[in-house]
Amino acid sequence: MFFPILTLTLCLTTAFVHEHFRETSLAPDPSQDPIYNVNAWVKQLQLQRCALVAVGLKNFAIFVEDEILEANATKVHRMYFLGLCQQEVLEQWKFCSTRLAKKRKYKCRFRLKDGRFQPRVHRRFCDFKVMVKNKDCKCAPTIFGDNMIKVKGFPTCYIPPLPSSLCKYNTCGLNQCTPVTVDESVHTVNCTCKGKNSTLNPFCEHPKDKTSRFPAVRSVWSKWEHTTSESRHSASGKKLSAATCINKYTERGGLDCLGPGTGCCPRNEKNCTCETFEDKGVLKVQRIIYPENDTNNDDDIEDDDDDEDDLDEDIKLEENPEEETTVPTTEDLEKEEVVKGFQKDAADEFRNATNASMEQIHFAIENMSRNVNLHPPQSVK
Repeated sequence: MFFPILTLTLCLTTAFVHEHFRETSLAPDPSQDPIYNVNAWVKQLQLQRCALVAVGLKNFAIFVEDEILEANATKVHRMYFLGLCQQEVLEQWKFCSTRLAKKRKYKCRFRLKDGRFQPRVHRRFCDFKVMVKNKDCKCAPTIFGDNMIKVKGFPTCYIPPLPSSLCKYNTCGLNQCTPVTVDESVHTVNCTCKGKNSTLNPFCEHPKDKTSRFPAVRSVWSKWEHTTSESRHSASGKKLSAATCINKYTERGGLDCLGPGTGCCPRNEKNCTCETFEDKGVLKVQRIIYPENDTNNDDDIEDDDDDEDDLDEDIKLEENPEEETTVPTTEDLEKEEVVKGFQKDAADEFRNATNASMEQIHFAIENMSRNVNLHPPQSVK
C-alpha cells in the first residue's frame, strides 16, 4: 500500500543557497490504535506551525499545518488534527522555546482580548518539545453535551467518533466540511471554501485577519555535516550527523527552522533518532543512525559527556572500601596472631642488633678522632 509522504519545499534567495534536507515531512506512520494515539508521531516533530480553530464556546481545535509549494508554484495546505482544548488553558500554554518566544512574542503565545470580535482561526508557532509539557486540557466538561476523551501523546481531548466529529462544530465555518483519515493514523478535514482565494485559506478563514496568517519562517536548515564525535561512533557502526539553522537573510544562526519532522531520518533507516537543541542561541539538529543489530540507543542519550569516558569515576568506585567488606574467620584471626608474634620477635632482634652496632660505631669514631688529632697531615714535597 502506498502512503503519501508530504514534503515542505523551502525557498531561498538567489544570493544565499544551501543544500538542505531532502524533505521535511509531517506525515505519520499508519496506526490501528482505537484510541486517538499521536504519541509516536508527535515525538518525531519539532518546531512547526499550528492553527487554532474556534469550535463551540471558547473551545478550539488544534491542527498542525504543512504548507507545500508544488512544481507549478501552487501552495497546497495539509492539516493534521491534534485535539480540542479550552481557551483558558491555551492562554497558559507555552508554544515556543524561551529564546524564540522573546524574538517572536506575538506568534509564540495565545491571548485573546475580551469584549471584541475574534476571528475563527489563529496561527502560531508550535514547538512540540515544549508543547507536550503543557498543562492538560479539561476533558471532563462537555461541548454541547458531547463527552471528551484524552488524546494519547498530547495534552488535548477529542470527541468520538473520529473523524466525523471534526465537522460537527463548524471547523470550516459555514462552508462544506469533509472529515478525512490520513494513513489510517491521524485525522483532518477538507473545507470546500467559496471565493477566489479559497485554496490559500484551508479553514475558509478571512484572508485579511492578521492572527490567522502563517508565522513567517526566516531561516532554513544547512546541509548535513559530520560532527567531531563521528570517529567515536564509527567503530560501532553509528553514523552521527548535524545541521544548523541559518537565517537566509543574515546568513547567521537562526531559531525558526521548521522540522525536520518525520523527514529527518532516511525512509529506509528504521533505527534512527533525531533531536533538535539550542546551542548558544542557535537551533541545531542531530541525527544518529544505528546499525540494524543495535537496539540499545540509551548510551548516547544518557552519556554525560560525549568526548570523555567515565574512567576516573570507575576507579573511585573500585577503590571505595565501603563497597567491598569481608568478615574475618577464626582461622584468619589465628594467622593474624602468629604474624603479629613473628613481627614482635623480629623487631626485638633488630633493636638488639642495632644497639650493638651503635656501640661499635661510637668506638670506631673515638679511635678515628684520636688518630686525626695525633697525626697531622704530611706536607707535600
